[in-house]
Amino acid sequence: GFSFAAVMCDQPHTTELEEESDEGLLQLREEVEAHFLTDAFHEEVLTAFSAADQDGNGVLDFEELFGVLLSVHQTFVQQFPSQAAAPPTREMAEATFFVLDRNRNGVIEFDEFKALAQRVMMQSAVAGYREDQAAEQEIPCE
Repeated sequence: GFSFAAVMCDQPHTTELEEESDEGLLQLREEVEAHFLTDAFHEEVLTAFSAADQDGNGVLDFEELFGVLLSVHQTFVQQFPSQAAAPPTREMAEATFFVLDRNRNGVIEFDEFKALAQRVMMQSAVAGYREDQAAEQEIPCE
């Protein structure tokens, strides 16, 4: 299921052997990684960051990041109900905050937030791929 611990620790969601043998998944990962380099992705993340920055100070504090994590979880549950885990706890959010705050200044800056957005987008794309694969397997062949 979708887990912030997995997102932040880069835990694999398929074994390397499964991934190497799944050309569709490999192609999807390449396409998502290419999207990360686009201006459109930068603008998407900037819009999300600005919305999360409730006090407008240009950085996210813990409460603002916790709100983002809860929102992302809710969206994921709606899109992929069969793959969602429990919502993030404050403890999980604290661990995520610690991992994201690479320069240890006590706030999440845009580039740090962008790293989270990349991980979440990749995990969401993989989840969508899995949902599609599962749906295809359920259709009986005639």
